[in-house]
Amino acid sequence: MVLDKQNIIVFCPDCEEELHFDTLSELMPKVICPNCWANLTVTSLAPLKLGWDVDMFEKDQVLREYWTEDSW
Repeated sequence: MVLDKQNIIVFCPDCEEELHFDTLSELMPKVICPNCWANLTVTSLAPLKLGWDVDMFEKDQVLREYWTEDSW
């Protein structure tokens, strides 16, 4: 996390894109990276870090398994 005079800067753990926010409340509860579309959530406040949204990851895995099964 980087604090400058204007905003908060955090990095996407997936693509390392800089994400800029005016206030901490913009980071809550979830964020989508505009570069790689990763679903992110705040994993640490000190230091401020983003991580993958586990709920969205698990849902995505279930959907992938469902659509790749040979159930037709």
